[in-house]
Amino acid sequence: SQYQADTDLLTGLTMRTAAQQQIEEHLRTDEHGVMMLLELDRFKSVNDRLGHQMGDTVLIDVAADLKQMFRNSDVLSRLGGDEFVVYMNSVPEKEWAQQRASHVVRAVRRWVGNGTTNIQITASVGIVMTDMVERNYDELYRAADIAMYAAKSQGGNRALFYSPEMLEHAQEMEDQRHLTSEKVKSEEEMSEL
Repeated sequence: SQYQADTDLLTGLTMRTAAQQQIEEHLRTDEHGVMMLLELDRFKSVNDRLGHQMGDTVLIDVAADLKQMFRNSDVLSRLGGDEFVVYMNSVPEKEWAQQRASHVVRAVRRWVGNGTTNIQITASVGIVMTDMVERNYDELYRAADIAMYAAKSQGGNRALFYSPEMLEHAQEMEDQRHLTSEKVKSEEEMSEL
């Protein structure tokens, strides 16, 4: 059925493609929207050290908590792995969006473990208002992604709004990575001579 095709079987949340369509629909009609991109911190450690079953339990629990925090008119999706997106329409102001994002960060924070190994799960959240970038899904997603990685690079467990300075920093980092890989490549080529 269409419902099953559009629904993540593990968490019951909307799948990426269906969520993108819903968000694009909102962008056509809604003036003040906000996108939040959320990734769990240390989730890989849960899978590696506590097993994939525990990892699945964390995803199910986090998804259930997120569902309780948002309105039926909001779009909530698991994009894959431990990444979630929320789109809220008719957002009154930036401060309100910041409060919601801070609430998400607090709600996600939890310890998981088996008695001997305990890992704290937290969230890195990137936030972008629809008036901060060009009004299309790709631009919103890119900006939220940049803000999320900025939150992660500050240690996670926080929500940050996108800013143009972050974009400059992300581009500098990308250039740095590119230069490093070029340098490694040329050193490998030299060593093969």
